[in-house]
Amino acid sequence: MNVLRILRAALYIAVGLFITITHEALAEYAGYVVGSSVLIYVVEQIRTCFSEKKLFTEGGSLFEAVVLILISFLLFATEKDIVKVCLIWGIWTIIRESREMTEAIKRIIAGRPGAIALAESVVIITMAVFMTLDPGIHQATLHMLLLGLEFMFEMIIETVDYLYTERSKKKAEKLLSGEKLNEKLGENLSDAQDDEAQSA
Repeated sequence: MNVLRILRAALYIAVGLFITITHEALAEYAGYVVGSSVLIYVVEQIRTCFSEKKLFTEGGSLFEAVVLILISFLLFATEKDIVKVCLIWGIWTIIRESREMTEAIKRIIAGRPGAIALAESVVIITMAVFMTLDPGIHQATLHMLLLGLEFMFEMIIETVDYLYTERSKKKAEKLLSGEKLNEKLGENLSDAQDDEAQSA
């Protein structure tokens, strides 16, 4: 793992730990905290799309990024109305986790780790539905705790997936190297047999 990836993981886990410990006090400022979280999510999404050159392509994420920025500003603007914050927060969570659930299913189908991420998405979507149906400070407090845990688990799941992918790549490279070596040995053996036949 490179230094930037390690620093990013440490930052996410530290933020998640802080939110988890102080979730009751932060519930009153849910609009600011969640709005900031949405902006972080947007930055991460844009960064990923830029690296994969998918931001401006058909089906890219530019439109979605603009929508999420608007959602974050709505959360900032309605910060004093906890009911509105919970409604916006709940709807955004359902949309976001639906996408995460789809990615988890794709990973499972591809034979990569994804069961924990899938279970996490199902639980979070279920609780987000409850928050949308019954918005209030009690839901904000509970979901602030979940937000902190999510920051930490999201990074842990991503790290496990990254390590698994890197390990699979190394295994594939090693296997390919072994096949090439065997092919080379086979060619050398065939040349040696041809030389012996010519000498005879």
